[in-house]
Amino acid sequence: MSDDRLRQLLANGFTCASCGERHEGVFDIAFDYPDPWTGPIEKEPNWSVRLALEEGRVILSEDFCLMGEHHFVRCILPLKLIGADETFAFGAWGTLSQQRFLEFVEVFDTLHGSSFGTAFSWLSNRLPQAPNAPVRAQLHGQDGRQRPVLKIAEKDHPFYQFQNDGLTFDDLLAIYAQYGHRLQMD
Repeated sequence: MSDDRLRQLLANGFTCASCGERHEGVFDIAFDYPDPWTGPIEKEPNWSVRLALEEGRVILSEDFCLMGEHHFVRCILPLKLIGADETFAFGAWGTLSQQRFLEFVEVFDTLHGSSFGTAFSWLSNRLPQAPNAPVRAQLHGQDGRQRPVLKIAEKDHPFYQFQNDGLTFDDLLAIYAQYGHRLQMD
């Protein structure tokens, strides 16, 4: 049953019973800002993050967030789908130390983001089925101006299991429902 519904979703898309929008195949869920952010939702350009650092002010851009001593980077948290070539991902925020943040900003707009390597990070968005945030993670730089990948480091965390073993279609439907998207096949 689940495999048939997954194949139909990937082949035909669906109309969301909650929002009324038509979704084609698997779509990702993104957080606009890290959970601790309480400032304005309007985003500044990414280039202004360096000036904000110099001035010691808070900022939210498309890919960076500064809140005093807290430095956040927008990442992807990919989850394999069992029985599909598709991957579902959360667009989530992770932290970096000030030094690692500065290093990341330097390579972010290059094609060689993987030269950043890996750094300790805290996942800074609350995920469904995972009541606690922040969560220990590793942030991995990527090439080609791609956002970095977050990998959960806590082995008892449900999303650690999802990253390593994959999501079932029913798991994906439950995640969509928690974010206001209910599957209604056309």
